Amino acid sequence: MDLATNLKVSFSITSLAINLCHYFFYKRKYINYDRFIVAASCMLLALKMKDTDGAKMKSVCAAYHKTISKVEGKESIEIMDENIFNRIKEKIINHESKLLTLIGFNLDIPLPYPYVE
Repeated sequence: MDLATNLKVSFSITSLAINLCHYFFYKRKYINYDRFIVAASCMLLALKMKDTDGAKMKSVCAAYHKTISKVEGKESIEIMDENIFNRIKEKIINHESKLLTLIGFNLDIPLPYPYVE
């Protein structure tokens, strides 16, 4: 949720990202993956699936970096330089590829939220 708050995305995008994350960990062992990278990958894919303007890698990486710094309890947030950005970007892209393979590249995932709203 911190990632979604930092990105300022809608509830439908957040719920899609959460469903993708749940599906990922339903099929894969939780202990083998960094849950924050998986969540960032799911958020990026959800942004892409909903065709929003917010699907920018830089903003997702910055939100991830801010969230992980807060979780690790760092007093001062380390400035995200080009090296840190590239490492985060590679991890997110790698996990996004794993997620796409896992869902069989099916980007039409039905959610109940349009009917509830």
